Amino acid sequence: MPTGNVPSQIGNCSSLSTLILSANNFTTGPVPAALASLSKLEAVDLSENNLSGSLPKELPNLSLLLSFNISHNHIEGELPVGGFFNANPLSSVDLYLTELARGYTPNPLS
Repeated sequence: MPTGNVPSQIGNCSSLSTLILSANNFTTGPVPAALASLSKLEAVDLSENNLSGSLPKELPNLSLLLSFNISHNHIEGELPVGGFFNANPLSSVDLYLTELARGYTPNPLS
């Protein structure tokens, strides 16, 4: 089972449309900002890890994202504003058991 950070080299996978790294027990570090360079991503699942820190402010640039799951992590702070958090066609956001700022609901989900 992997440990440590989600590798920043993930940003080199430019054709990636689905990223599922759930339950890998990453033991340190944040969601890498390099994810924001993956312009073809439609689904991200980083649930059930031990990721910490805040979400990269560049994440809303993922305009094709349909599903985003970071549940069961130690992510804190606020959701980045704009981009996929406020756009259609985002259909699934799972922030369960994170430490993100309470009370924010993206427009399509409100």
